[in-house]
Amino acid sequence: MRARQRHLNQKAAGATLVLDSRRITGLSDGNDVGQWDDFSGSGWNVTQSDSTKKPSYKTGIQGGQPVVRGDGVRDRLISSSVSTTQTFSTIIVFQRSASETNGAVIFDSYNNTACVVYTGTGGDSSTNFSMVAGGTGFAFTPKDGNWKIVAAQFSAATSYAATNGVKSTASSSIGTNGLNGISIFDVRGNPNPLVTDYSMLGDIAQVILIASSLPDPLRKRLEHSSALSFKLACS
Repeated sequence: MRARQRHLNQKAAGATLVLDSRRITGLSDGNDVGQWDDFSGSGWNVTQSDSTKKPSYKTGIQGGQPVVRGDGVRDRLISSSVSTTQTFSTIIVFQRSASETNGAVIFDSYNNTACVVYTGTGGDSSTNFSMVAGGTGFAFTPKDGNWKIVAAQFSAATSYAATNGVKSTASSSIGTNGLNGISIFDVRGNPNPLVTDYSMLGDIAQVILIASSLPDPLRKRLEHSSALSFKLACS
């Protein structure tokens, strides 16, 4: 079962976006990342042409694997092509730096649908990771500097988040928005972020998008596959 989970084909599980840092080629430690290829077959690569906004490729970080690192100031990778309506699900593997003092967006819609997984700043969910769609959502775990596997289902009917395999209480108090494009490492805005102080200082190893609900057995298989790939604990 362990090998089966490690080699689980995310596309076979219905993934329409697969960003996996282990599949990045042609870069050395510290190089800028101008494009992170989507391996789902959708062709939804995330890119950055501005040299001042490109995140970095870092090798041997988590479980000996490479990651993509945001600087917490201006870095972000974007695609205007990503498109999904609710209900949809995600699996993300990331570490928000413990020294991050502002907000930290893991991903958001690129355009105006406001569909985001993030930690806030000031009075905006400043002590938690949260998921929001269209202005309503919920906090699902306190923020810290540890590596996390987060599985999240965005649905006006039943939304939830699971952290390292532990599922939070389901909620229906989330907006109905889907993704209209995607912005990795920073808050939405076309072409620039709408607000400052939400650029993520930290690492992202994987972002998987599935344009459907995620039943618990499949969720656990995807979580455990990611955990084995990056040597993380997962219940």
